[in-house]
Amino acid sequence: MMHEIVRVSPNAPGAYSALMAGAGQSAGGETIALGYSLSGVPCGALVADCLDSSLLLRWICVDASFQNRGIAGRLLEALLARAKQAEIVSVDAVVCLAENQHSYVEALLRQHGFMCAETRPVFRLPLSSVLSGPLAAGIRTISANVAALNTLRSYQLRDFNHHIVSSGYEKIRPEELLQESRVWLENDRVTGCILFAPCGGDIELRWIYGSGSEVVRGLSTAGAAALAERYPPETVIHAAALLPTTGKLLKRISGKDLESEATVARWHLGLI
Repeated sequence: MMHEIVRVSPNAPGAYSALMAGAGQSAGGETIALGYSLSGVPCGALVADCLDSSLLLRWICVDASFQNRGIAGRLLEALLARAKQAEIVSVDAVVCLAENQHSYVEALLRQHGFMCAETRPVFRLPLSSVLSGPLAAGIRTISANVAALNTLRSYQLRDFNHHIVSSGYEKIRPEELLQESRVWLENDRVTGCILFAPCGGDIELRWIYGSGSEVVRGLSTAGAAALAERYPPETVIHAAALLPTTGKLLKRISGKDLESEATVARWHLGLI
């Protein structure tokens, strides 16, 4: 059977649409999408983002009828070959899967030289548990320091992004986030935020940041109130514990023990 690896348009993937359906939002930069076909039949796809001198691999999918044929490995090898030609310095892969699905991906990445840099649990909590938990009493009295992210002036967002990027965090891109995302303002400056992103029919708690318990509680309360206006109580919020304190914070918000539904792992490969 003849096989072929082709460049695919991320915005118009055509026959590869189903294979790229779960690729999610771009992390920025140029998106590179590769498709794999056997005898003209699309059966695999890979998506990565080129960020300055590095690549972020965020999606590999192989059709169930064509698995265990080395297709994922060939797609990854094609991406790495292109990266080396473009003098890319490193490649990172972020993997978020249920525990029983990690072994294959781990073997694939290790086979191609990747090393696991960190792993964190992903928690799930129903919106109903947040609305009935410790935050419930404060939902009707939102702090005057809280504002919607999409109401910020350009200079406020620019200054806050400069601050967080210099501290090692990722730049905030409002276009990727839900309108329920909130910020904390002091003296006309953003000093904290709670950011929500779409996650299928659910919600991803992407980041909560603030100095002190008052700010974090105020943002959490305001975020919960905003979500309650548009989402039913059974909506699930997914949150990766990217910091050791995140799990404790989420437990305080919900007032209950949390259910770990998956693990997110970051893998790294240096090319130079």
